[in-house]
Amino acid sequence: MGPEVAAVATLAGFPPDPEQRMLLDAAFALDKRGKSVAFEVVVIAPRQNLKSGFFKQVALGLAFVRHEPLVVWSAHEFDTAKEAMNDLESLIDGSDLLRRRVRLTAKNNVALHSATPEIRVRPDKRLKALGVRYDARLKVKTRTSGGGRGLAGRKVILDEAYAVQAGQVGALLPIMLAQPDPQVYVGSSACREESAWLWDIVHRGRAGNDPRMVYAEWCAPDAKDVCAEGERCDHARGRRGCACDDPDLLLPVHSAITRGRILIQTVADLRKTMPPDEYGREIMGWHDEPADMSGRKVPLAAWMDCEDPKSRMIHRVVLAWEVSWDRNNAAVGAAGFRADGLPHVELVEYRVGQGTDWVAERVREIVGRQPVEAVMFYPAGPGGSLETQVTERLPAKFGDPKPLNGRDMAHGCGHLYDLVVSKGLRHLGDDRLVEMLRVASIRSLADAWVWDLKRSAGDACGVQAVTAALKGLNELVEPPPPPPAPAMTTENVRSETTALASAGF
Repeated sequence: MGPEVAAVATLAGFPPDPEQRMLLDAAFALDKRGKSVAFEVVVIAPRQNLKSGFFKQVALGLAFVRHEPLVVWSAHEFDTAKEAMNDLESLIDGSDLLRRRVRLTAKNNVALHSATPEIRVRPDKRLKALGVRYDARLKVKTRTSGGGRGLAGRKVILDEAYAVQAGQVGALLPIMLAQPDPQVYVGSSACREESAWLWDIVHRGRAGNDPRMVYAEWCAPDAKDVCAEGERCDHARGRRGCACDDPDLLLPVHSAITRGRILIQTVADLRKTMPPDEYGREIMGWHDEPADMSGRKVPLAAWMDCEDPKSRMIHRVVLAWEVSWDRNNAAVGAAGFRADGLPHVELVEYRVGQGTDWVAERVREIVGRQPVEAVMFYPAGPGGSLETQVTERLPAKFGDPKPLNGRDMAHGCGHLYDLVVSKGLRHLGDDRLVEMLRVASIRSLADAWVWDLKRSAGDACGVQAVTAALKGLNELVEPPPPPPAPAMTTENVRSETTALASAGF
């Protein structure tokens, strides 16, 4: 539907740039069922280039082409939200064809201005023939921890995403749960120190392995690769060989320069007045490293690199259970060794809204069917209260569940981290675990850290269960012996000799 959306934007006097056309084609791509191919559409680019314009074109497309029942445009600042609404009003007001579709207010205005301003678009004859009688609605809101609750929209635009916090996402995105074709649009300049949520999205987008995400980023290459002094460059004005002074690097970063809306001379003037850090982030598109990732210690990009959908644990399995802080959800995690000796972790069972009564029986079932070596639990966690229930159901010959103290859990968290960053672990790529790692927070424990379920931005009990199982695997179980080497034959001696020769030996 991208070309149709581009046509509506052109009709409003706001034709898309080629970059915006590319994004519209991807964002409005439909599958064979007529549903959106992408769930997330993410655009990271310096200001005054293409993001806000793209979002306005998206809003017009969702209202006039897709005729969405409710689109929520969310911005960090009130002035930004108000400006977006005013711009949309002006675009629609400037086209007689679009204005005819809008349900005007009593004052003949395009938008109804109340606590939550909105634009209403009536269905055209084609839609009425299909039985559509409702108005398409576009609301513009500022973000708060509670703003968005109760709005049953299935398309959400998150502008100024560098300022999005986990609580605000928790208020806005769940409104999509019961919607048939949800989509979230994320737009921002480069990450700031407080942009923990956006930083996770950048890592996922750059990894390029999410089939439901459209990710586009405009930025200069990393400073370490283009500055003469590499990582040591402080980007101060007059610093010899600093990439900030290379005009050739500005063209791929600022598409508006190519379109004539931004002048290189203006950028050069900003270089003289902006602090180096601000210039690097806002002009070069270099992200600030988060000062606090809200306690998230396991990098998601490295976690995704460990994904193997065909991975299986076949040796010496260890189980663990955990319960969410509010006790509405519970999880059973497992860790074991693969045939090649690599550890594998898995979320065996995770039930939402079913409490804890099922956990003990489920653990018993798994122990009865699988070659489980041990069952672990963390008495200091919410699931510690289930120790008696689980113990009573386990076979007497199996033994009791084994507790982990705070130091054990800290070692387990460190072991999980080390395995992930060294790619010494495998998992199935379970989206539930990815989400839990994204929202999980930590608390310090002496010179180490453990998961903090109470302060996490969402339920992360499955991460704690997997960590406890992995700790048990590392502590109690010896890894299997490596597979035997193939018998030495004339043929493989010849191939090994050839390989050594090609390596220069």
